[in-house]
Amino acid sequence: MKKLKGILILLLVAAMCLSLVACDQLIGGVKTPLNAPTVTLVGNVARWTAVPNAIGYEISSAGKTQMLQKDQLYFELADGQSIQVRAIGDNVRFIHSPWTAVITYNAPHSCTSKCETCGNCTDTSCTDSACAQKCPGHAPAHSCESVCPTCGKCLDSDCNESACADKCAGHQLAHSCESRCEICGKCTDQTCTDSACAEKCEGHQPAHTCQSKCYLCGKCTNEDCSESACANKCTGHVPAHSCESKCSVCGKCLDTSCTDSACADKCEGHQPVHSCESKCDICGKCLDKDCTDSACAEKCPGHQPAHSCESKCDICGKCLDTACTESVCAEKCSGHQPVHTCESKCDICGKCTDQTCTDSACADKCAGHSDDTQYTDIGTLLGSSGSTCTVKGLVVARNAQSFIVKDDTGMMLVYLGSSWDKSVNVG
Repeated sequence: MKKLKGILILLLVAAMCLSLVACDQLIGGVKTPLNAPTVTLVGNVARWTAVPNAIGYEISSAGKTQMLQKDQLYFELADGQSIQVRAIGDNVRFIHSPWTAVITYNAPHSCTSKCETCGNCTDTSCTDSACAQKCPGHAPAHSCESVCPTCGKCLDSDCNESACADKCAGHQLAHSCESRCEICGKCTDQTCTDSACAEKCEGHQPAHTCQSKCYLCGKCTNEDCSESACANKCTGHVPAHSCESKCSVCGKCLDTSCTDSACADKCEGHQPVHSCESKCDICGKCLDKDCTDSACAEKCPGHQPAHSCESKCDICGKCLDTACTESVCAEKCSGHQPVHTCESKCDICGKCTDQTCTDSACADKCAGHSDDTQYTDIGTLLGSSGSTCTVKGLVVARNAQSFIVKDDTGMMLVYLGSSWDKSVNVG
């Protein structure tokens, strides 16, 4: 039994080595390298142009890599983060592109220690180029709290700040008149002796506001009003006439009994505009043969409703219904099968990991990536993301495509790849 286990271990190691070698072999002759993406940095987002024939993109940053789908053409960077980008080929006709040059994002520096006087940086430990010019050591700017409202100079004789060296000569507070006449603007307070109010109001009455203005001419309609502002009176306008019987066709008055001059021009007798309610969806002409309105004189010759295909092929868009004789469905689908969606894609290369899948879309299989970690038992392997292992176990079942091996820690299914050339027996 120990000899048999040793043979099985050798067979497993040989199979894994062959599968790893097969992964790097060329398929179908010389492979063309893809062009490297053109990367630009906009703010903290790296963007690049799409590379023809690429199946995805790989990001390298700080020794780690990350795969992106082919429709993701951007990557957000943190402050100080550097990346490289390359296009990923299908490894059948195209191989991966070279890595781009390193791109680094550095967030703009915002100084938080500016001097209020000169505006330069006061933080001597800051080495950012934006803060290269340092403050020589200004004291905080002095803000005078005793400014004269008349001349703007300092009123505090004890203040020895250089900004307050020029003192106020002793102005009194400027006088603000609180009794100004609304008409002439002069002071109405005869007891006020301030020089600013030396010129007094002669005694104006409040300005007159007309309460009876004509809305046509704007003049006063109150004959009893004797205010000079209302001396020009309204001659007696009648309120403007508003026609309430306008024709919807010509806009003229329909009321023959109306004698207002604004309605002197009467409607000659238009009928309401005809609105067709039986228009053909195809030609837009009238479908109602009994309609005699001149607007519907041109009739529809008899179109059928437009045909809408309800059996379109999801792939080519042509009609699937062979019994349909509509002209728009004359071109039939030749019989496409539904598009195959792979549900077993490898997270690293994006290829199919299901060795039993025979769909042409999954013809290119994942060769089994390695993380260079060796596992000595099945249980540890199953709890990891590794794909290369050396384990001892007992083959408990097999078929033409795979076999099951187990040990004291667990059990796993091993697929027989195309390069497997060793025999495996149960037990």
